[in-house]
Amino acid sequence: MLCAVFIDGLSNTNEKVIDKYLKTISKEIGKEAKIIGIGKARQNANLKYGKFWRDRLTIKKIYNSPNPFGKMSYW
Repeated sequence: MLCAVFIDGLSNTNEKVIDKYLKTISKEIGKEAKIIGIGKARQNANLKYGKFWRDRLTIKKIYNSPNPFGKMSYW
């Protein structure tokens, strides 16, 4: 179950797992926004997952793809 304590205690994890968590939370906000409005839905997410939940999850990503930042050429 996702919550602020879970996010803070999560160790560095594969990027696909973190992306799944991010997508789940975003979908939840989207569903709530249709009912109670976007401002209140974001406020509820901040209360449930803690402030800056998206940034805290993104920091815990371990990139396993050969080039995680797209097909950029450094030459």
